[in-house]
Amino acid sequence: MPKAKKPIEENDLLKAGITAIREIQEEMRILLTHDRKAALEIYKNKWKSQENITRGIDITAENRCKAILHKKFSDRIVVLGEESLSDTTIDLSNEERVVALLDMVDGTDLLSRDLSNWCSAILFFYPTKRQILCSLVGDAYGQIYYATNQKQGAFKIFLFDKKIIQINSVPSVQDI
Repeated sequence: MPKAKKPIEENDLLKAGITAIREIQEEMRILLTHDRKAALEIYKNKWKSQENITRGIDITAENRCKAILHKKFSDRIVVLGEESLSDTTIDLSNEERVVALLDMVDGTDLLSRDLSNWCSAILFFYPTKRQILCSLVGDAYGQIYYATNQKQGAFKIFLFDKKIIQINSVPSVQDI
């Protein structure tokens, strides 16, 4: 496996995660607002039945996030998404790069019904160290909740004023 060229800083992961969640959630809102039928019929595949039209939203959002993260970190990161993760033989035990696990539209069926209880989630970790670096969840209202390994506590970023508040005092993401 390729070795990391330069370690990725947690703050850079946090910023990239926030950017990805914000951009993708906005794109999903626009796509569903302007051409709902086309948005729901983008792609069908074996993971969900052929009658399940939400698959296109999942794949579109996941591919967009992968592109954002690879543009920022190139080959210094491995990005695995829930929707495209079909290889059951993946072994990350010797992977020395940062790995991102993501589900950019968790609750696609809810989103497709105009319900607001869906979210986007990204987790960054070092497999060889068994260390979570940063975890982010963006809700359908545009607020992002996150915790990092280095910064004590969990935090919430508000959509409009970008205000950040601490929502608990857990010592680190490893202690959650």
